[in-house]
Amino acid sequence: MEIEEAKKAGFLKDLSPVAVVVEPKPPKMIIENTDEAQAEFGYGYSAESIKLTIEDIEALKAGKCIAIEIMDEYSAFITMEGSG
Repeated sequence: MEIEEAKKAGFLKDLSPVAVVVEPKPPKMIIENTDEAQAEFGYGYSAESIKLTIEDIEALKAGKCIAIEIMDEYSAFITMEGSG
């Protein structure tokens, strides 16, 4: 990404006299199943671990959606592309 593109996209942090381009991380990544990998991905304001069962995976493959309540405040909906 060029400096001017980074400025327009809001990814440029001016630390005069040095400018650093910060690339945004994707909202979803496949990472190793370790505490270190989770810490490297980051926790944001909070984080919650969700374990899927084989039955959950089979339901996703059958076109179902898994609805998850997070901290009594948020919801997440997990679906599988190309299923159903």
